[in-house]
Amino acid sequence: MAIPEFNKRGSLEKGIHRCTSEEFIKRFCYGENTLRAKYKEVIEQLLAFSISRDGKSIIFGGSFITSKEEPNDLDCMLVLPNESCCMLQSNELLSIEGCELDVLVVAETNKDMIYNFLNLFSINKLNLDAGLVEIVIDQVNDKSTWDDYEDYTSVESLFKAREAYINRHVIKAVTEKKVFITVLELNQYLLFNHNISPIISSSGWIFAPFVYVSDSIVEEYNRFKSWITFIDTVYDAEISVFADGIGTLLLGMYLKDDLKFRKAYFNRIVLSKAFLTPEFDWCKELEHNRVKRVCNLKSDQEISQIETIPKEIAKHKLFGKAYKSGFVIKHEQFIELPYNYSEIIDWEEFQNNIFPIFHMSYVIQKNVEKDFWLRMAEIYTSDSEQKELLSRDILK
Repeated sequence: MAIPEFNKRGSLEKGIHRCTSEEFIKRFCYGENTLRAKYKEVIEQLLAFSISRDGKSIIFGGSFITSKEEPNDLDCMLVLPNESCCMLQSNELLSIEGCELDVLVVAETNKDMIYNFLNLFSINKLNLDAGLVEIVIDQVNDKSTWDDYEDYTSVESLFKAREAYINRHVIKAVTEKKVFITVLELNQYLLFNHNISPIISSSGWIFAPFVYVSDSIVEEYNRFKSWITFIDTVYDAEISVFADGIGTLLLGMYLKDDLKFRKAYFNRIVLSKAFLTPEFDWCKELEHNRVKRVCNLKSDQEISQIETIPKEIAKHKLFGKAYKSGFVIKHEQFIELPYNYSEIIDWEEFQNNIFPIFHMSYVIQKNVEKDFWLRMAEIYTSDSEQKELLSRDILK
C-alpha cells in the first residue's frame, strides 16, 4: 500500500489509494505550526472514534488530499459496521480550532450510498477526475470492497448523493464566510428563526435574520436597506436570502433601488409567498450577476392564512402575487417549484426541503445542475407518502 505522487494538477490520479494511518499523517499532515499539522489531532480522533465502533476504514476526498498547502477542509467518510453505529450525537466527535471538518458516517451494509459518495468525491469542483485515499484501520479483517464503484455511476445516484451530503453530520469551524439572511414578519416567525438558527449556523453560515412589521413600507425598507448594507460592508461575504411574504417585496425594492452606494451581491435567493409582481425583471439581476440563482416557491392556490397587507403596500408598483401566478420572465438560473402553503413552514420543512436549495454544490457541473433542480421538483410534487419516503431516502 502506497500513496502515489501528485499529478500535474496537484491531485491524485483517479482511484482509491490505500494506506495506513501513519502513512496518511506523514503524507498529508506535514510541517510545524501549519494548518495541515493541526489536522493530525483531528485524524487521530476520527481513528479513535472509528475503532470504538469497530470501523474498518476511513475514506478521504477533497482538497485535503491534494498538494494545496492550506486545504479548504477535510472531507471524509467513516464506514461503520451497521446503522446503529451511525447514530451520532453532535458532541460525539470533536472539532479542532482552526480546522474545518465534514464527516459522513455510513454503514458498510449501505453499499449504494457508499458507491454514490465515492463517485461524488472522485470528481473535483472543475468536474475533473480526482483520486481518493482510504486509511485501512484493520488490514487483517477488512479488505476494501469499493473498487467497483464506477460501475454504479449514474446522474441520478450523484444527485441522491449530493442531496444526502447536504444533510450529512457536520462538524466544522467556519473558514469561508457565508451569510444567510431570513426576511420574515415579526409575529409569525420569531419562533421560526429561533428553531432554524442552529441548522444554519452548524452548516457554516453567519446567520443574520431581519424581522419586519407590516406597518410602514417606507420605514421597513429603510431599515432593511441599512441592514443589508451593514452586513455586506462588515462581513464582505457571500449573501443568500430566504424571504417570505412582504419580505420578498422589501428584497425586490432593494434590487430595483437606484442606490448611490455599493449594492450587495447575492448568491441564492429563495422566495416564499412572493408578494412581487409577475413582471419583476429577474433577468436583469441575473445577467448582471447581481444575483446568481433564484427559486420561487409557487402555489396554485390562494393563501388563506396570510399576513394582513396594508393599503400602502398593496398599492406599491412592485406588489403582486407571484407566489400564485409565477413570474413571466424566464432565465436558466431561475426556477419555480410547486409548494403547498396550506401549513406554516416549520423548521423540519425548512431543513429538509428549503435549506438544501442553498447548498447546491459547484462540484456538479452546470449542465447537470438543471437536472438537480428537476430532482428537487420531484420531491416537491410528490404526494405526502412518497415525499416522506424520498426524504427518508435522502437522509440515510
